[in-house]
Amino acid sequence: MSYYATKDEPFDVKTYIKPAMARMGKKLGLPYITYIDTPQEYGVSFVYEKCKVFYRSWNPSLSGGDRGGVIEKIKQRSQSVRQKGCYYPLMDMYIDYNGLVMPCCNLRSDVKAHKDYILGDIARQDLFDLFMNDNFIAMRKVLTPNGEKGGVCASCHYEKPMRSFIDPSSSIL
Repeated sequence: MSYYATKDEPFDVKTYIKPAMARMGKKLGLPYITYIDTPQEYGVSFVYEKCKVFYRSWNPSLSGGDRGGVIEKIKQRSQSVRQKGCYYPLMDMYIDYNGLVMPCCNLRSDVKAHKDYILGDIARQDLFDLFMNDNFIAMRKVLTPNGEKGGVCASCHYEKPMRSFIDPSSSIL
């Protein structure tokens, strides 16, 4: 899960982010631990049965991406086209606030330019079926090898090292 600040809210862990994450823990009735606390990111992990649920917030001034090419100011920072493979869709899927499933945290179901990337709806489909649907498999085949990426992935700078995919005990996860 991602915590997004309001338009006027700074990346202030003590004042905004920690209290918001504590409210979520209380709402869910789940204990949590802080797993990352850096100037770039703050995150907690909830444990639900045998599943870990990560709730994170990023400092946009240090780590902001162009959200699949829709934030022009950030998009203009990078003139290069992504060449590296992307491993996020091999192990992650993202559920928007409305229950629609997206292949990446940089894409949003309520953004017109990202509508074609909606993989399904958790209210109507099983998560495993969504993860294994033909569109998601096709996307993984295009994104995982190195080589020029197009569309919403062309300007992406996010990287997840392959070793974190191979070794689930890696501290990078």
